[in-house]
Amino acid sequence: MGVSIGSGSIKSDPNVVPFCDVLLVLLIIFMVLTPTAQQGMDVKLPEVQSQKEAEQNPVKSTIPMLVVKNDPSKPGGLDITLNNQPLTYSELLETLRMKLSTRVDRRIFLRVGPKVKYQTVVDIIDKAKSAGAEAVALVPIPAE
Repeated sequence: MGVSIGSGSIKSDPNVVPFCDVLLVLLIIFMVLTPTAQQGMDVKLPEVQSQKEAEQNPVKSTIPMLVVKNDPSKPGGLDITLNNQPLTYSELLETLRMKLSTRVDRRIFLRVGPKVKYQTVVDIIDKAKSAGAEAVALVPIPAE
């Protein structure tokens, strides 16, 4: 901050101190608000085993596996199986309710074929939740 006394020249240097103050205040405001503005859902990712560990310790899951595929020859165009037992779409809710009523762990694995409509998947997840499932995990179908 230089002041010149006695010289008749005018300094035209911009004063950037207020500009820096405003930028720092805005930076602090955005840093405080950013964590509260995050939205999304919690995702539980599976733990990964190496191939060698998987061969040494095979894990048998007791969690029900619901498989849904397209099959035009079946009623409703869907082939639905729960633990390799065939079901119809209308039996699904009651069967899941009976299966989950005796379990402490109320998770379900859902494996859906590539040509099943999204709305059908949402309806099946909704039926599983209303039958008492706490979590529905989507499992990919291996390539055939």
